[in-house]
Amino acid sequence: MVVNGTMDKTLEIVQEYAKCENRIVIYKTKDKLGAGGARAKGMELAQGEYLAIVDCDDYVGVDYIRSMVEEVEKALKPDVILTGFQRVSQNGKINYVRKFGTPQEALCQSVAPWAKMYRKDFLEENQIMFRNIPFGEDILFTMEIIMARPTIRLIDSADYFWVNRPYSTSHTEIRGFPEKNIEISTEYINEMLNKYNVAQIEAAYHIYKYAIWYILHSGRNVGIKRMKTEYCKVIDYMDKKIPQWWSGLDNYIKHLIEERKMVRIVLWLSLALKACHLDKAAFSIYSVLPMDMFWPSL
Repeated sequence: MVVNGTMDKTLEIVQEYAKCENRIVIYKTKDKLGAGGARAKGMELAQGEYLAIVDCDDYVGVDYIRSMVEEVEKALKPDVILTGFQRVSQNGKINYVRKFGTPQEALCQSVAPWAKMYRKDFLEENQIMFRNIPFGEDILFTMEIIMARPTIRLIDSADYFWVNRPYSTSHTEIRGFPEKNIEISTEYINEMLNKYNVAQIEAAYHIYKYAIWYILHSGRNVGIKRMKTEYCKVIDYMDKKIPQWWSGLDNYIKHLIEERKMVRIVLWLSLALKACHLDKAAFSIYSVLPMDMFWPSL
């Protein structure tokens, strides 16, 4: 268990749990790391054949790990095992349950690292690890998992409970375009594209999906000037990395049946706005609207 530089009573609480369960190993970071840094440390210390991530606000059902282990034993040790999840409000109300029809659908749509179990050797062989990126380190991590072409299995359950807390990091610290996020994240993307043999159109889709997610999530209420600056950084990077990246991308996304319909609509609309030279104006308007209670969660 990684205690990530917290100043509250978290360490004392987990130490009490460790007294009752000798399998709990506690590691306390000196300084507060980002989510990626804390997860990377946990992966480094993990000793098992498989590893699973549970975020600090979330919880799992009593058979969550058991069901995935049983799948490992009957499926010749797949690289990734996936499950569904439930979105839970702070007061314990179930907002919705998300299950998936196919393993490919689950891997494409569930971009968080939780509700999954990973074969440790698969991660080490491909040198896949979390990076300490201000925004979207989980999205980029899952992007690399997809590019590495793992063997995957899906369990028909939803025993991971994703708790929505208004003051979590995703609602506070990564708002307003964290400093140097584009520079750090594109460095990671460059490494991925050099490592894996991915078709240009697929690479464009992955990068654009991350970029639009970043712009929509982190760009709420930032103001027109700040939005234009960050959006231009994103598009400039794509223009340099993949010339004419937009060519055929709308058709590729349209036929990507494993992707969520909402994501396809948002990406297609963004491309349509770009084709009409209305993209900067549209995102600028978005940046000053009250979008806190409604935004397309990709």
